[in-house]
Amino acid sequence: MGGKAANRTVEASIHCLCQPLLSMLRRALLTAAALLPFAALAQASESISSFVANRGAASVAKDLKAIATVHAGWRYFNLRWQWPDQILGAFQRAGIATVADALAWADRMAATLSHTDVEQMEREFGKLPDGVDPALMPSATVDAIHVQYIAAQANATNGICGLTPDHEAWPNGDPSYKLASEDNWKALLQAYPGALKPYVATANDCEKSVDNFKGWLCDMRLGVLACAKVWLEIYSGTQQAPSGHVTTIIVTDMGKALFLEPQDRALQPLTYTQFNGYRGDLSSMFFRATATRIARLLI
Repeated sequence: MGGKAANRTVEASIHCLCQPLLSMLRRALLTAAALLPFAALAQASESISSFVANRGAASVAKDLKAIATVHAGWRYFNLRWQWPDQILGAFQRAGIATVADALAWADRMAATLSHTDVEQMEREFGKLPDGVDPALMPSATVDAIHVQYIAAQANATNGICGLTPDHEAWPNGDPSYKLASEDNWKALLQAYPGALKPYVATANDCEKSVDNFKGWLCDMRLGVLACAKVWLEIYSGTQQAPSGHVTTIIVTDMGKALFLEPQDRALQPLTYTQFNGYRGDLSSMFFRATATRIARLLI
């Protein structure tokens, strides 16, 4: 019995020693596999412009994303671009002329930055999440977004949401917009760096938050997504709040209209009423919202 127990102890010790080595080997193999397209060309000192042209920007983008999972230097480089056609310019702005230069640059960055460091930068500056591509999304006309989706669904909430009698819809001038998935919107909200900024009356209130979010979408080349700026009247029973609320309504690829609150990084149904500032109770001198009405809508 003692011999079996001793064998198990030895086996456990060997397992404890081997696991870190196996983990290190696995990371090394992953890194080597990810770097293969670059390393193979680096021996010939191929220029970056030639490399991107020959391999294709889309393929290079996949290479860079793969490398970034195991190499903090490349993850840091990826903050310099959002779309494949921006990669060559990102290399040029960093002063990287050849593949060999690129490998050396990334290694220098990895020597001073950890994945945790770069992750924090991604939160602060915003990085386009994977899978968000307007070219692959269905479209809807402005009239359809307004009438068939937003207005129809707001009027179908049994009086919780709806349109004011003088409701206005102001088109931006574009005839149609792209419909992203609900998962796309959740990913974009998590990537949006402006959500980290605290509420400040006037300086960063609900309307500024919406404007900043829509501006960020445009910076990300996502201004084509169906995301309408909305001015709401807020009610508790029949009593209207002295001030309203500005938020957005998005329409998904499934035709679902949802409130999108940039400040809260949240998607809410059109029956939602507990926006910031309207979660109190009238009896305790705070206005508790029970209904909303869409006064104006800018698509």
